[in-house]
Amino acid sequence: MSVILTCLLFFVQAAWLGAQTTDARDTIVKDFVEQRANNASLYQSPPINHIVPAFNTITYAGQFEEVNLRLMAKPQDNFPLNKYAAVTVTGFKLEPHLALSLKNICLGFSIVRSKLEEEYLLKYPEETFEQRQKSSLETSGLGLNVAFVPFTKIHKQLKLAFILSGQNLNVKHSLSYLKALNGPVTIEESEMQKFQYTVNNYSAGMNLSWFVFKHFSIVPWMDYSMTDLAEAKGIASSNRYTDTGLKPIMENDWNLFFLSYPKFRYGLDFSVQVLGLEVRIGGLLGSLASLNKSVDYIEDKSILLSVSVEQKGN
Repeated sequence: MSVILTCLLFFVQAAWLGAQTTDARDTIVKDFVEQRANNASLYQSPPINHIVPAFNTITYAGQFEEVNLRLMAKPQDNFPLNKYAAVTVTGFKLEPHLALSLKNICLGFSIVRSKLEEEYLLKYPEETFEQRQKSSLETSGLGLNVAFVPFTKIHKQLKLAFILSGQNLNVKHSLSYLKALNGPVTIEESEMQKFQYTVNNYSAGMNLSWFVFKHFSIVPWMDYSMTDLAEAKGIASSNRYTDTGLKPIMENDWNLFFLSYPKFRYGLDFSVQVLGLEVRIGGLLGSLASLNKSVDYIEDKSILLSVSVEQKGN
């Protein structure tokens, strides 16, 4: 009887996780994207390319993120949190940035590098059945942005800047098929399907720097971005993959790696200048303010560091 009840519980929970797909991983990623879009903190720092022009100034900036995520499906109805099906994401994102400012315009150049590993595992301790899938993504590329001040005399304590930017990323994408066995599942390197393609990112944003004190400013900002996955979608839609289970897994990877942030983002940042070093603390305040808002089906231990230094030209 206990064996029958255990089997029934397993199939009921599996059906709940995959109500619309046989891949519970798809449900987990969609829940994560929805949570990130609907629960963004007001206090957060803008993208690293939001550099406000300052006459005859060179700005050295950099952003590093250590990614450490464990994602589970959002509990539905009266079902408890299912900790036996989870997607983990680890890796890093690095973006050094150089900006050259003239009087009311700024040209920025950036290098983008990232390496992310994803693993999905469905495993119940009472069962020998396992389901596993792996993906990895490496990106490298260049970015270019232009910032300009349209109204030079708006107010001596206010500076409004508009930012246009673009990135061209070379992507190495490896992923496996969803693999299930009545026993331990391992995915060998030879089972990974490898792809190379180009992704383009475009964005337009706005910063309003309010210099409350000499070394302190409040920065409301907004940014709208678009990600062009046309080349990648062309590969996934080719006749070779249309009748396999690889295309939905690849599309799910794009949601996780490229599209998990909403297209339109906004926030309130705070800038403090100490010994010529500009420190942005909006992201830190946002993390502290959101501690009690975090949901139990998303474990986010990622760390984001952003810093910039200004140097006056000759």
